[in-house]
Order: sequence, then structure tokens, then C-alpha cells
Amino acid sequence: MNATSQKNTATKKPTPQKSVAKTKTTTPKKPSATTKTNSPTPVSKPIVEPVEKPKAEIETPSGATGTVKFNSATGLDKAFLQSSDGTKYTSTVPVGSYTIKLVCNGKTTTAGTKKIQEGKTLTLTCDCMFKKCK
Repeated sequence: MNATSQKNTATKKPTPQKSVAKTKTTTPKKPSATTKTNSPTPVSKPIVEPVEKPKAEIETPSGATGTVKFNSATGLDKAFLQSSDGTKYTSTVPVGSYTIKLVCNGKTTTAGTKKIQEGKTLTLTCDCMFKKCK
């Protein structure tokens, strides 16, 4: 190279280049049969087993007993005698005093007290309207 050509290259300014930003355009891919999607996973409901309500204990007494029979009026669902300790009796009952309980239209109410005697049958006709038994 000669001195002139070196001078020309040294005095030449580099030409600025315009920079163009390249943007990448992507299109969403369609899910294929093997592609997993983020859709919610179906959850089965828990299995709930029904729980039976405990039935009132009705005891068969031992020792001296009597019997009670209930005749019902309109609206009486059931009737029973209840001892002081909460035990319920519907037919054969130990000798003693009891509270008469009536279940009328689903509601339990008290209908007085009666005494059971040995070997005797007490027949009660109960009326829900008056909450009494005779």
C-alpha cells in the first residue's frame, strides 16, 4: 500500500448502519392428541355413607313386671313410658312409676305419669291435642 491509500482509508469515516430489530412472530400451536393441556382435572365427589340415627333403646326388663298398651288418637306417632334414668319401654315394664311420653306429629311431649303394678296390664288411650293419656 502506498501512503495515499493509507491516508484515504484513515480519513474515511465508517458509514453508520441502520439497525433493524427483528421480531419473531409465533403462532400458537394446536394441541395434538399427545399434547397435555392445562384444563382442570375432573375431581369426583367424596362418597358419603349415610349414618343411621341411634334408635331409642327399648329394654326388656327382668324381675317383677307389668304391661302397658297404648291406644292412639289422631296425630300420635308413638307412645312409650320413660324411667327416671331415661330408659324407654313400650310393652313389658318393670314395676314402678314412669313418665308417659308421646310423639305427636314428630314432636315429643310429656303426658303425665303412671305406676306399673306386677302382673297387671295398664291400657292408655292417648290424645295429642290435649297431651294426656287416660
